[in-house]
Amino acid sequence: MSFMFVVVFINLAFSQVSPCGIHDMEQEAIEEDPSILERRAILQEFTEEYIQRKTRSEEVYVIPVVMHIMHSYGEENISREQVEDAIRIMNEDFRKDNWDTTIIIPQFQGIAADSRIEFRLAKLDPEGNCTDGITRTFTNLSYSAGENVKPLSRWPRDMYLNIWVVGGVASGAAGYSYYPGIGPNRDGIVVRHDYVGGIGTSSLNRARTLTHEAGHYLNLAHPWGSSNEPAVLSNCGIDDEVSDTPETIGSNSCNLSQSSCGSLDNVQNFMEYSYCTRMFTQGQKDRMRAALNSNVGQRVELWQIQNLMATGTNDGYQALPCVPVADFSLNFPLVCEGTEVTFTDNSYNAIPGTWLWSFPGGTPATSNQQNPSIYYETAGTYSASLFVGNQVGDSVITKESIIHIVPGDSLATIPFFEGFESPNFPAYEQQGSDLNWLRVGDGVANWKRTLTSSASGMASAKLSLVSNEKGSVSSLISPPIYVDPNMSDVYLNFKYAYAQNRDEPDDEFNIYISNNCGESWSIRFTKSGYFLSSTGGVEYNEQFLPQADEWKQIEKNISIFTNTSEVIMIQFECVSDKGNDIYLDDIEVVGILASEDQMKENSVSIYPNPITAESQINIRSVRNTSYLFRLTDIQGKLIGIKEINLTSGENIIPLQNLYPQLKKGVYMLQVMSEETSSNFKIIKMND
Repeated sequence: MSFMFVVVFINLAFSQVSPCGIHDMEQEAIEEDPSILERRAILQEFTEEYIQRKTRSEEVYVIPVVMHIMHSYGEENISREQVEDAIRIMNEDFRKDNWDTTIIIPQFQGIAADSRIEFRLAKLDPEGNCTDGITRTFTNLSYSAGENVKPLSRWPRDMYLNIWVVGGVASGAAGYSYYPGIGPNRDGIVVRHDYVGGIGTSSLNRARTLTHEAGHYLNLAHPWGSSNEPAVLSNCGIDDEVSDTPETIGSNSCNLSQSSCGSLDNVQNFMEYSYCTRMFTQGQKDRMRAALNSNVGQRVELWQIQNLMATGTNDGYQALPCVPVADFSLNFPLVCEGTEVTFTDNSYNAIPGTWLWSFPGGTPATSNQQNPSIYYETAGTYSASLFVGNQVGDSVITKESIIHIVPGDSLATIPFFEGFESPNFPAYEQQGSDLNWLRVGDGVANWKRTLTSSASGMASAKLSLVSNEKGSVSSLISPPIYVDPNMSDVYLNFKYAYAQNRDEPDDEFNIYISNNCGESWSIRFTKSGYFLSSTGGVEYNEQFLPQADEWKQIEKNISIFTNTSEVIMIQFECVSDKGNDIYLDDIEVVGILASEDQMKENSVSIYPNPITAESQINIRSVRNTSYLFRLTDIQGKLIGIKEINLTSGENIIPLQNLYPQLKKGVYMLQVMSEETSSNFKIIKMND
């Protein structure tokens, strides 16, 4: 069972989303398997011959669909209703039943086509068991998804169109697909949850992303050709192999009078990037139906009656209720004693009112509510169970060691030090306390004490990243640490050692701080891949045993967190890309007591910088007063001025609240009050 102790902030204003990522993924696949081009040539020859036929079937081709929801119990775990809405919109678009066909401009009304293609959620899985056409898989890869999520849940491509719904696509695209002829392990569509359907986490202006990607799946290119770059003059002359789609440079907008290559552009085409798409052409219909009659990519097998019967998508199929699947999540898997934990029912196919929960060590110990709240008074690690049922069966799930309750009044103090010399680790014995380090994760390996290498003394902590599956998260979490409020500066120092192997994995090492007993975490340090290496880039294919000069020391000022709380916790997290071993040693937290003069001073700081969606301005003000924030670009051009009234003491202001639409670049920020003025160079790496 995996736990994620990180609050993830997602703000679309801070990230540039590409509508479609097909071209880059196609190039990557072809580099791995050049035979794809041979299969594509065969398909193109077949398509040309198919289009020349005097008679072609007008049978409605039904494509069975399975949606794999790849989630980490966040909003990306979308509802069945949102999935069904997405299928509805796809079918309206492919059958020309969408309401907005009436506002297709006259020049293209006559070639707008009903493709006579329909999509249906499967009612039977590959083993013939009942399904609603939706699978749900917990994974830490949901927000960095791509080909990495497909092996976690994949059904045969000759029976189903596989669609993976994720939190975020690693490439930054809203979604991507492949043309027919791709290998079976890649085939299908990956799409962000907030571009699925027109309800729930998505919206109507994003609802046609799946229509677009399904067009690629059925062998349609963008009208300007096989690239992800519209509005480029060189696109004129590049053919999309469809006779009735005019040559175009492509469009990012909805200029219905655009004429870019000597003729009026079909800006309203579903394969465009404009925001007013509402049609396929007759030529695109023919090309898609040709793909469904070709053996290339096994699309022809999808709509055969024997497959429709095997997947429960044939006309007249009467689906029986499916056996329920129990599942749940919780809001705070790590909290202090006496804290309330809320459990959320994530089961499906269950009848309301059949919930039966069990919470050993909690109060109450049982519940029949759907989403109960439970108190834990005593420190420890606890499990929880949920039973659900319906008229055809029942299901129970027990999640072992899922709740971690830390002591509320037993605290470590500064100076805090851990060198892993005690054989009783994970007990923290430096101050003679009964406190413990907490180890959590979803991999087979986690942090352990080792005598094989150390930065000092005889021991260190080690994590074998190669032993864990890709995306597995392993965390080492400190006991609560009390910080004297009179300390002006508090520092976290530690040493680590890591070397990439020759596969150059992208292992991650992150440090988080919590100042609310684990309810939320803020990142303070992150490195991955080559930049994580402590060996100067030297690679080790064999087991890595760091030498004395292969340890790196890190020093971080964490005062921004201790200024607003007297108790902190530190999390050392690694995300595996099946790389090498990583070592950790000599962890210390030290502080400097403030002088009386320092306590009377204003102070301003920004972290992190380069800025992210989590960047915040921390201001210690000696009195209630107003602060002026003046932002310019690097040439001095004014971006914006904001004035905010602040109270005496510590004030934390999210930077995105001041400047929510900030683009990539370098800026100068001046923070002014009557008593002080501070200047900062801030850098934004991505749009």
